[in-house]
Amino acid sequence: MDDKPVNVIDFWDNLEHSEPKITSQKTLIHYESMKKESNNDPVEIERLKETMKEMRKIGEFEARLTANNERKETRELIQEAVIEIQKKFEFEVYLAQIENERMQRELTTQLKNLSYIANYLEDSEIKIAQNRLFKLIKHPPAENPEKLQMKIKSLHKEIGLVRLKIEALKEAIKSYRSTTENTNDKVEGLMKILSSAQINNEKEGKNFEIESNNRIAQGKISNVKFKQEFENYKINKLKELEVAEAKCKNNSVFIETLQNELKNAKEILFHPVLKLRVYDRLQDYIEEYRGSTKPRFYTHRSLNPYFSKCQIGESKPTTGMSPNVRESNTDLSPFVSKLNLYSRKTASRETRAPASKPVLFFNNSSGFVGPYS
Repeated sequence: MDDKPVNVIDFWDNLEHSEPKITSQKTLIHYESMKKESNNDPVEIERLKETMKEMRKIGEFEARLTANNERKETRELIQEAVIEIQKKFEFEVYLAQIENERMQRELTTQLKNLSYIANYLEDSEIKIAQNRLFKLIKHPPAENPEKLQMKIKSLHKEIGLVRLKIEALKEAIKSYRSTTENTNDKVEGLMKILSSAQINNEKEGKNFEIESNNRIAQGKISNVKFKQEFENYKINKLKELEVAEAKCKNNSVFIETLQNELKNAKEILFHPVLKLRVYDRLQDYIEEYRGSTKPRFYTHRSLNPYFSKCQIGESKPTTGMSPNVRESNTDLSPFVSKLNLYSRKTASRETRAPASKPVLFFNNSSGFVGPYS
């Protein structure tokens, strides 16, 4: 890789020192004429030299660029290959560790089984040797042949049971080996499935990263839009609040003017001259109905300081009272006494017939005034 720019420089040096080979006479005459012209023009010679220098510089620069690019590409490829080799080696080491652990477990189980069988054989050999020695050293007393036959039969039975146990252990070992082989096959299949699942997970992870990056970008865009909308909403609401504050100020001014007008109206209504006129007009009704109605106790409704309605000319029976007592019968003397006014004589009026028109009185703290019919 490093020899490339050096070779290019050598090429340009050789090209300067080399002379063209003449093949025919026509070309020779042509080049000789060109040489004469060029020898006569030093400007063209200098221009050619400058162009050659520029071409040489450009060639060297391009050669260096290509060399650097190829170095970078080879380094990247080597790094990727090294990473892949490391991953494969780690995976193989992991598999080897798993296999080692499995084999160690199998060896331990087999060693246990072998130790169990060896102990059993040793015990049996010891018993056989003891029996042989006992027979050689000591001659037991003669026993009954029936008892001996019974013992022989029992020993044969024990021997048969031991053989059955040995066969069962052999079958167990065979089944264990078959199960271990099946488990090894299953483990290999699972490892293949695991490797394919890892590859799929890596692909899904890359796709998920791409999707998440796209969603994050979309979320940023939507966040910017939402902020702009929120700022516009705040500006609009501030303008609405300013308008509402201006309306509230205008309404407060209007309310103050209405309060002042109400104060003036109260002062006009509670004027003593107006009260005297009302009293003069109501005095005839009071004297007329004082003699025709019976006194009764005041109720909470009749003493309501806010509102009371009198129905003149109607007699409605109430619960616990006679039907002659009117519902609208109220003694107005306390209200008249509150006015602190002297009664004066007025011209006699014609007694009016009982009418069905109601008279609405409004009781307040300073007097008893209101519209009348």
